[in-house]
Amino acid sequence: MSNSRKPHNLKVIDGTVQKCRETEGVELPLVDSVPPAPDWLPNTHAVNEWQRLASVLTANRLLT
Repeated sequence: MSNSRKPHNLKVIDGTVQKCRETEGVELPLVDSVPPAPDWLPNTHAVNEWQRLASVLTANRLLT
């Protein structure tokens, strides 16, 4: 089994960060209100689940 990757914060502390291997993250804007369910959801159960999860994620400022 291979070793898992070392977290970036630990690499900074150890001084082993290599600029050539860093990836830049994309910052997306947070959603202020629950967006409507996508049209491609297959049934009402999926739409209800979207409403449930989207409201929780929006309240916790996790939905982008």
